[in-house]
Amino acid sequence: MSPFGPQQRRGDGPSTSNQAGGSRISRRAILLRGVGAAALSAVITAVHAAAFAPERLATTSYSLTPPGWNAGPLSVVVIADLHAGGPNMTVEHISRVVDQT
Repeated sequence: MSPFGPQQRRGDGPSTSNQAGGSRISRRAILLRGVGAAALSAVITAVHAAAFAPERLATTSYSLTPPGWNAGPLSVVVIADLHAGGPNMTVEHISRVVDQT
């Protein structure tokens, strides 16, 4: 009787099934699933960046009181991450962002 069991002999690779009859996942399957998940994540990120993010305008208001400021209310506007040269950034869209700001 072999110490390696009836299905596996010395020099053979690891068994593809365990004692209960189920199968184990190979390294190749894990790598393929990881690559597939990374590719799916990249596609979802690209779709979001191209289709949804350009239409979203996030505004945050702060009350500013600089020390020694006595000239009335102070308004500061910052428009960031506009990507004005991008394919989705038309002049009309930029005008709308500026008007909303």
